[in-house]
Amino acid sequence: MKLGLFFSAASASVTYTAFKETGLTRDQAADDCKNKGLRLANVYSEEEQFALNQVITDVDGLERAFWLGMREVGETADKENVTDMDGNALDFFGWRDDQPSNQMNHPNDKHTTGLNEDCVRQKGHEGWNDAICTRTWSGAKKDNILMGHICEDRPSSAAVEELDSHFQIWANAFTNANIAARWEENKFKGFSLRLKRILKSNCADTSADLASMPAVDTDGDAAEELSKMVQGYKDFFATYFWNCRSGRLNENLNTKMELWAEILTGKIQA
Repeated sequence: MKLGLFFSAASASVTYTAFKETGLTRDQAADDCKNKGLRLANVYSEEEQFALNQVITDVDGLERAFWLGMREVGETADKENVTDMDGNALDFFGWRDDQPSNQMNHPNDKHTTGLNEDCVRQKGHEGWNDAICTRTWSGAKKDNILMGHICEDRPSSAAVEELDSHFQIWANAFTNANIAARWEENKFKGFSLRLKRILKSNCADTSADLASMPAVDTDGDAAEELSKMVQGYKDFFATYFWNCRSGRLNENLNTKMELWAEILTGKIQA
């Protein structure tokens, strides 16, 4: 029976969701994550390993195994011969002390059998261990406890970089005292509250909020910088909501957005 019970936990960079006793192969688990708009979990740091362990605890999975996204590569079962879902080499390794082991006489240097322990899973908090990619059960031998899997949701790095570029244009304009004063003249003191409200809108249509931005007089010495500031404001939110509605952002990026809001609030009130 496929229970599919799940629970989520997050670090600063990723949110993991564990699905218990789904009874899927590694590739089926990867497809299931993809169908949910997620990816099979990668682990890049001690912090992320802690979050992964936490979600296993929360889903009552200490006696169960879960597929992860990493794979072993190369002709030997070396602890460092492992890549993420995109084939990138890792510099963090969460192997159990006796792993990778290549048990069952199917070592990684015998790639003709189709039964190599090339995939990575984790049972409870024991750490990673290698397993045959078609396995659907948790134990060392076939048992009644089905394999589970863990999916991840991490912000698109491209989305974060694009938003950050808009933010820098927008925020840096406040270093000009004349510009900051001009925005005060336009009664923009409520800006930080508006920003925080927009961030909590769950990707709702905010065209009214964008349209209600106070008009800014772009004449005079600061005209060029003011124009950049206004455009940065519009580009920032247009980018945010496009990415939000398309599912490329998650709570971790919202946390960063809140930090940006505080930075801008400080500049406005300075």
